[in-house]
Amino acid sequence: MKEIATLVRQEIPFTVRSDLPASAFPRQYKAESLDISLHLSRSGYGRPMLLGILTSTSAGESIDTFEGMIADLYTAPGPLATDGDKRTDKPFLRTQIDDLGHIVFSDVPEGEYVIVLHLPGREVIIEELIIS
Repeated sequence: MKEIATLVRQEIPFTVRSDLPASAFPRQYKAESLDISLHLSRSGYGRPMLLGILTSTSAGESIDTFEGMIADLYTAPGPLATDGDKRTDKPFLRTQIDDLGHIVFSDVPEGEYVIVLHLPGREVIIEELIIS
C-alpha cells in the first residue's frame, strides 16, 4: 500500500523587516498514525544533511519495528512520475531507519527530492521536498 505523507502547516512566526527569511525546515508530515519530522542540518564539512525522525501515534505501532527498514531519497520527480515526467528508478541516496526511528541522508545537494519510506506493509512517500 502506498501513502502520500501530507505536510502539516506550521504557524508563521511574527517577523520584522530586518529579519532573515525563515528556513523551510523543520518540516512536519503526517501519514495516518505516522508523524515524520524533517530537519536540515550541516555536516562537519558544511554540506547539507537531511535528518528525519519518525514517531507513531498508534499504541499498536512501535517505532523499533521500523529498525533496519529502507529509506530512499530520489531526485524529483522520483519513482511516481506523472504527466510525461521522466521517472527516476534508482534512489539518489539510501539509508536505514535506526532503532530510535531516525534517518540520515548525508551530503544532499540543493534540489528537489522525493523520499520513500519502505515500512512493513506500506510505503510512505514525501513529495516536493526542496533543499536550498
